[in-house]
Amino acid sequence: ILSADPFCHYAWYNLGQAQAHTGLYEEAIQSFEYAFLANEQFEAAYLDCAELCLETGKPQRALQCYLEVLERFEPHNDLYFQLGCCYETLGLYEHAIRFFCEVICNEPYDDEAQFRIGRCYAARKMWRKAIRHFNEALELEEQREEYHLALAEALECTGQTKQAAAHFNLALDLAP
Repeated sequence: ILSADPFCHYAWYNLGQAQAHTGLYEEAIQSFEYAFLANEQFEAAYLDCAELCLETGKPQRALQCYLEVLERFEPHNDLYFQLGCCYETLGLYEHAIRFFCEVICNEPYDDEAQFRIGRCYAARKMWRKAIRHFNEALELEEQREEYHLALAEALECTGQTKQAAAHFNLALDLAP
């Protein structure tokens, strides 16, 4: 198909999907890029390209794709969340928090966004704020061991060793 029509965005996109599923990640990213270059309104190509970039340790490249989506299309919570993840991975915690807060404004019961905000504060050693957001995430979803573990580590950093031990044990009970 691409030999006959090198600007067929669906062919590039499907090729990217096949390449991604067979572990040819760089080739898949390139195919997704060709897909959205061939059709600038092909949102799925931007999103899949960005997701694959983020998964393969290319957060700056993922961020560029997500910012293109933000500029060209109607923003949505998944986009805000992924932008927050990119900024968090890049160590730009204030930007990350801003996008995770946008998710929470639109969906107050999003435990993952609360958790990510807590991680951003923990990375900046702002333990009280981190603890507050880890607790909020746990109020929404108490069966996530990573939430208990993160809270335990933050509590330990503030000298609250008994509470930290309790959450370390809960994390261990959830994921032995």
